[in-house]
Amino acid sequence: MKTLKITIIFILVVLLSTGCWDQRDLSHMMIVSGVAIDKIEDDKILLTLVSSIPKNVNQNFDSGSFEQNSSTFIVSASGVGLMDAYKNIEKKLSREIFFSQLQFIVIGEQVAREGVARVLDFFSRHSEPPMRVYIIATKGKAQDTLRVNSKLEKSVVEQIRKLENLNVSIKMNIKDFLYALTEDGIQPIAPEIEKVNSEKNNKTSRTQTIAMNGTAVFNNDKLVGWLDDKESRGVLWLRNKIKTGVITVFLPKEKGGGIVAGTIIKSNTKIIPLIDNGKLKLKVDVYVETNISESPSKLDLTNPTEVHYVERLYEEDIRKLIERSLEKSQKQFNMDIFGFGVAVNGKYPRQWQSNYKRNWDSTFSNLSVEVSCHVKNYSTGFDTKSLTQKK
Repeated sequence: MKTLKITIIFILVVLLSTGCWDQRDLSHMMIVSGVAIDKIEDDKILLTLVSSIPKNVNQNFDSGSFEQNSSTFIVSASGVGLMDAYKNIEKKLSREIFFSQLQFIVIGEQVAREGVARVLDFFSRHSEPPMRVYIIATKGKAQDTLRVNSKLEKSVVEQIRKLENLNVSIKMNIKDFLYALTEDGIQPIAPEIEKVNSEKNNKTSRTQTIAMNGTAVFNNDKLVGWLDDKESRGVLWLRNKIKTGVITVFLPKEKGGGIVAGTIIKSNTKIIPLIDNGKLKLKVDVYVETNISESPSKLDLTNPTEVHYVERLYEEDIRKLIERSLEKSQKQFNMDIFGFGVAVNGKYPRQWQSNYKRNWDSTFSNLSVEVSCHVKNYSTGFDTKSLTQKK
C-alpha cells in the first residue's frame, strides 16, 4: 500500500512539474515567410529572408543589413554557400530563425541557370521548411521581388501567396519539383514572377506590383528557357491544372464581329498513350464546361446553333494554346515538361523500359500528339440578348 501511494505521488509530481520543454518563445524567433536566393560576385550566394515585423521592433536598422516597411522586415547576407550565408544572417539577428511557416522560395535567373540542386539540398535537409513551399523563378534579382511595397495586400508575402492560390499560373512546390527532378519521363518547371508597373504602358509610374506571367523550364536542375503567358496556359491545359479562368474569342466579320467570353466552370484533360504498329503516339482529350459571361456581339444566344458555334471557337482557342506550348517544348527545348513519359510508363511499362526510357528526349521531340477539345456551354446568363442586339 505504501509503495502504491509513493508511486501515485511520484506520478502526480511528474505530471504537475512537466511543461513543454522544447517550446520556443515567439519573442525570441524571426518567423520567415519568404526566401530569395541570388548569385553575386566572387561566385557567392546572396540569401534574403523576409518576415513580419515584430510589434516591439521600432528601431531603424542600417539599410546595408536590414530593410523595413510598414509590414515586413528583410535581412540578407552572402556566403560561399547557402549554409554559410544563413550563418552570416544569424550573426545580424537577436532572434532565432524559424522556417516552419515558410511559404515560397524565389530563385534568381543566374542561380537557376547554374543549377538549383544545391539550393534545394539545404531546404530538403533542414527539418523545419514544409514540403509544400512554392518554388518560383525570376529573370531578374530574386531579392528585388521581396522589396515591392504591396499597396493592395498587407505585405508582398501575402500578395505572392494569393497569386499562387488563384490558380492562374503554374504551381510548383518543393515536393513536386523534386519528383520531376528524379522521375523519368518529366522535367521540372516553375512559375515566373516579375516586377511590373501597376499602370500599363506607364514607364514613369512609381507604383510597382508583382505578376506571374510565365514559366521557367528546367533540364534536370538547370534553367534552359522561359515560356510566355499563352504558352504557360497551354502547359496548364496539358497537365490538367486548369481549375478556373476565362476563354475569350473574337468573332469574324461575317458574324458581326465583337467578342464572346466564357467562364470555365469545369475541365478535365486525359493523356492517352497508344502504340500502333510499333509506333508510339499520344492522344490528348480535353473536356471543358463553360458559362458565357460576356457577349457584346450580334450573336443570338437564344439560338442553339449560335451557342454551338461559340463552343467550336472555344475549342479552337484551347487547341491553339496547347499546340503552341507543344511546339516550343518539342522543337526548342526538346524536353517533356508535361509528363507524357510518366503516362507512357504507366500504360506500357515493359515497352517504356526497353524502348523509350533511355532516349525519351529524342522520342518526345518527334512524338505525334493528337489534340481533341470538347466544350459544352451550360449558361448564357440572365439576359440572352446583348445590348448590341437590342440596339
